[in-house]
Amino acid sequence: MLTFEHRVRAAFPQVDGNVVKGGTDFLTLGLDSLMATTVRHTLAKEVDTCGKVLNSDIVFEHPTVDALTRFLVSLEKGAEERQRPVAEVTSSTLPST
Repeated sequence: MLTFEHRVRAAFPQVDGNVVKGGTDFLTLGLDSLMATTVRHTLAKEVDTCGKVLNSDIVFEHPTVDALTRFLVSLEKGAEERQRPVAEVTSSTLPST
């Protein structure tokens, strides 16, 4: 199973034969609106967005592999919380005393 980071990296074409590094700003890779749309469509197919539509400017709002990965993980974690039984969510989220 691919991790979110691998999915984000795979959505971008390799630059000069190199894999996109986590902290590299997408704009330095020559990101344009066509590439942004392609990446969004690729990620929308690959990632459970919990019913949320990925904005066309998602790669501009989260401009690195690391930032975009964190955002996508947060969407999935929201889905996991909604799928857990209420008692389980309550007991696991209460602070210990």
